[in-house]
Amino acid sequence: MKSAINLPEKSFWIRAGLFVLVFLLLFAAGCGRKTPPVPPDPPRLPEIVDARIENQHGHVALSWMIAEESGAGRGHVAGFYVYRADVSPMLADCGSCPRNYRHVASVPFRDGRDNPERWYLKDYPPPQTASFYKIRSFRASGAAGPESEAIGVVVE
Repeated sequence: MKSAINLPEKSFWIRAGLFVLVFLLLFAAGCGRKTPPVPPDPPRLPEIVDARIENQHGHVALSWMIAEESGAGRGHVAGFYVYRADVSPMLADCGSCPRNYRHVASVPFRDGRDNPERWYLKDYPPPQTASFYKIRSFRASGAAGPESEAIGVVVE
């Protein structure tokens, strides 16, 4: 005697189960752990090159340029951070002595200046010290690029 309720065939359930399994394998398992997308790294900021320092009467004059290298975005530079470390003149030649650099100035980029290749800063370090400077370019967001080599002068 046949039942009043028609049950689907067994092959339907097998096909449905295989479909669900394939769906889970393709879309849920994927190719590893799922994480949110990561934005690409911003272009690197250019390095500071040809940093110069000159001891003038009562102040020091700093000047520097930025490297024109591929991959470094000159257009992304908003300005420059200038850091100074003051030490005793007796420790000026000590390369292994620690120097505590602190931020002393921020110089805006100002494209379209008279000399678009070199930037300048006048600073007044304390007298009777050896002052060392480092310079870094920065973005508008405040992210800083690589540090320049330290340049120093003994202030009388």
